[in-house]
Amino acid sequence: MLRRICLQLSSHDELPSNQAYGLSVFLIVTAGTVPGTAAYEQALGVQSLVESAFAGCDRIQLNDVVVVSERELTLEEADLLTPWEYPDAISFREGTPEQLPTEW
Repeated sequence: MLRRICLQLSSHDELPSNQAYGLSVFLIVTAGTVPGTAAYEQALGVQSLVESAFAGCDRIQLNDVVVVSERELTLEEADLLTPWEYPDAISFREGTPEQLPTEW
């Protein structure tokens, strides 16, 4: 089961328009979500969706999309990540597009 999605950005500063942001996405799953389980397969499906969603993004270089168990992630590693608090983590110049859900 997916517990949380966290992001690691190459920069939190505004970059010039000709420079891409580097992004790593961490799909953190519960301790019992191990390879071979249906929950793990679902996490891999989310991984594929994230990779596809970012494939066409300008100015975002997707470095990694990783499925990791909460048991394997150290506190030191977690401190470097930013939890994705959807929809608060997204801003749009002209409001939320209709095709995006506003609640999960």
